[in-house]
Amino acid sequence: MLPLILTIRIKRKDHRRLKLFIPVFLVWLIGFALMIVLLPLVLITALFTWRTRTGKSLFMAGPMLVFLLFNLTGLRVEIQEKEKEIAFIMQ
Repeated sequence: MLPLILTIRIKRKDHRRLKLFIPVFLVWLIGFALMIVLLPLVLITALFTWRTRTGKSLFMAGPMLVFLLFNLTGLRVEIQEKEKEIAFIMQ
């Protein structure tokens, strides 16, 4: 499943906390609409470059990108500095 919300947690050493929720499903909607619009152009380009093996890579880029996006759920990146800790969590 696609991650729908990006949570950013910022925790400072003076015990101040900030939690931000960013709706990334809006980005996915725009991205998928753009992919659908560009799909005919990508298919035509892949057909013309099929013999050079560039077309095969170009043809498989779409499914690999979708696979990557669907596996972002549960991604957690934590950054620790001297004065603050930042966590990015895809939910």
